[in-house]
Order: sequence, then structure tokens, then C-alpha cells
Amino acid sequence: MQKETLGYIGPGIMGRPMIENLRKAGFPVIAYARRKTVRQALEADGIGTAESPADLAAQCRVVFSCVGDTSDVENVLLGKNGIIETAAPGTIVIDMSTISPEATKKMAATLAEKNIHLLDAPVSGGEQGAIDGTLSIMVGGKKEIFDRMKPLLEILGKNIVYIGGHGTGQITKACNQVLVAQTITAVAEALALAEAVGADPARVRKALLGGFAYSRILECMANACWTEIISRDSKQHCTPRTCASFVKQRNPCHCNCRAQDWRHGICRNWLRKEMGSWIPRRSGKCTDYTVSENHSTSISTRPTTSAITAYRKSSYTNR
Repeated sequence: MQKETLGYIGPGIMGRPMIENLRKAGFPVIAYARRKTVRQALEADGIGTAESPADLAAQCRVVFSCVGDTSDVENVLLGKNGIIETAAPGTIVIDMSTISPEATKKMAATLAEKNIHLLDAPVSGGEQGAIDGTLSIMVGGKKEIFDRMKPLLEILGKNIVYIGGHGTGQITKACNQVLVAQTITAVAEALALAEAVGADPARVRKALLGGFAYSRILECMANACWTEIISRDSKQHCTPRTCASFVKQRNPCHCNCRAQDWRHGICRNWLRKEMGSWIPRRSGKCTDYTVSENHSTSISTRPTTSAITAYRKSSYTNR
């Protein structure tokens, strides 16, 4: 029996391998990309394409989306030639983008007026996880819709967790990004500290990988960061800023960051994009998030230990 045709909006670094995994599982896929050249490449690989999100929704009852930002999701779902214009009642949209939880709730409510269901299902695991079908997927929305879509999600990931109502998947992804950002910070600090006092950072990293300090970031990012920065320029020392800048190069945040936007491994604009507008300030209101070292609700941008503070005042900060 022919399996249901699925729609996919956003065949990028993450979306394209997810499309391939759905196809390998036997599902025909129709994709939409804004750029004509991308659509032509998809067609060359035997993947059907649509001229707009509305065109795609007219042909599919289940539509995935994985695009860049909140405004992009709003455009493909609710904008001109968006999904809402043509989707049949009962259509299910699974948004795998990383966007604002508050905007997700509003979009879910608007779609519900047309009996269109939305799941927010952001992912973690990177491009390799998308290729291998081992993503972690955190899902918000109606439980009965999640239960119906879980077999599809299991094609794309290995850790599929239902969190709760609309927006809770995005909140979980924001929590993920807090941990990732702080771990990048700690790894950058640790390598810089090792180098500052004359210990071989590569050997320090190797030792740490076998203990309680192990993390995927230490395993995957730190070695590449140190190796490529040093090999690229023997005079370039890996400070928290250069380490974080390298991570940014490997994981572009599409926000035109400047060097001064990096604070101990965290890019302020990256945080604004990833955290969206939901993080509460003291007033309890949801407003745009900005990094402020003096703000009590901000993510800490301070060094991870007092020892590092001492070294920052001496050796490696001046290199």
C-alpha cells in the first residue's frame, strides 16, 4: 500500500537529511524551498517540490517545517501563500524549528481556528544526528496528535519526548541551548586555562573525556576548535573568545555577529535568536532577551571558577 505523502518546508542542513530518512522509510515527500536552485536540486534527486507553502499544504495532510527563525515560521504557516490558506481541516503541522514559545502558542491558536493542528518539535543533535536519524525531539502540543505522529518522529530521532502543551517543546529547546551555551563557555575556559599554565590542551582534553567532566561538546567541538585554530595560525592562542568564535563558524547563528558580541564563549545575538522573547525579567513580562552582566535573570556570563578569574587577570587574556 502506498504510504501517505508528507510535506517538508525547509530542506536545509537539518531538513534535507530528515527528508531522506522519511523517503528511506517509504514515504513520498514533497518539499518547499524559497530558492529555485534548491528546488531544482531536489527535483534532480527525485524529490517532488511545491511552488509555495500553500501549494504544498494542498497536497499533504502532514507537513514538517524546519526554518530559520520565528518570522520564517510565521510566514510559511500564516503569511501570504502560507499553509493556512489551503490546508484541509485536520492537517497536522510539525514545526521542528527553534523559535519563540510565545509565538508558537499564538500560531497554534490561529491554526486551530481552521482545525489545523500544530506540534512544536524542535530538535537537538546537529547535522550528524539528522543524517543518522538519532535526533532528540522535544514535543509540545495536543497529546493525541503527538501519539499519532510519534511513528513518524521515530524515523527522525531516537529520543522522542512529549513535554506538554503548545510551546513547551520550544521551552525545552531553550533549556537545551542554555546548557549548550554554558558548556561551550566552560570548555573554552578550561582549554584556555590549561594553555595559560603550560599544560598541553589536547592531553588535558583527553584526560577530561574519561571522567565526570565528559560532554559531547568537549568531545566533538573542543578538539576541532583547538586543532584547527592552532593549525590555521600558530600565533593564534585559543582564548574563550577564539574558541567560541570557532564554534560560531562551525555553527553559524545567522546574526552577523561581531567579535565584541562574544562574552566568554556566548554570542549575545545567538542567545537572542535561540532564547526568543519568552525569558521573563523581574516584572514577569516576556520581553526581548538581552545579555546583561548586571541583570539578575540573565544567563551568567561570568567565568566558571575563581581560579579562572585570577588567570584572566594575568596571562591568557592579554594574548
